[in-house]
Amino acid sequence: MFSIPPNCHFEVDDAEDEWTYSQKFDLIHRRAMVTCFKDPAGIIKSAFNSLAPGGYLELQDMILPMRCIDDTLNGTAIHDWTVRTMNAAEKLGTFWKKSANYVRYFEEAGFVDITEKHFQWPSNTWPQGQRMKTLGSYWQEDMLRGLEMF
Repeated sequence: MFSIPPNCHFEVDDAEDEWTYSQKFDLIHRRAMVTCFKDPAGIIKSAFNSLAPGGYLELQDMILPMRCIDDTLNGTAIHDWTVRTMNAAEKLGTFWKKSANYVRYFEEAGFVDITEKHFQWPSNTWPQGQRMKTLGSYWQEDMLRGLEMF
């Protein structure tokens, strides 16, 4: 079991509903949510309005469709699956390419001192170097476990 510091608590709610929390947050963290929301800009604005002065919103997300440093992804089953899944999601009202607009959404919400970092993340253990092989094995496992959910 793990322990939670007494000054830390978690709120679990539907981020697309109106934000009616009784207090402001110091940190709002969101990870791997690019596929979840119809209006990510609205959620970023709600987060901005729910932060205490000096508070932070941190998003960690992928850019879709998945890309590759060369053309080896083109024509593969995973590329075909990604395109088909993204098209299906769009028909349901979620547009999975919006993570590329996060900086603009932050600016429009009123955030300042915005930092965006991009990382290459391999999808399996093919790259050279132990660190990248390890990252690739993590992503491959996440994808294999998550495919049924998608």
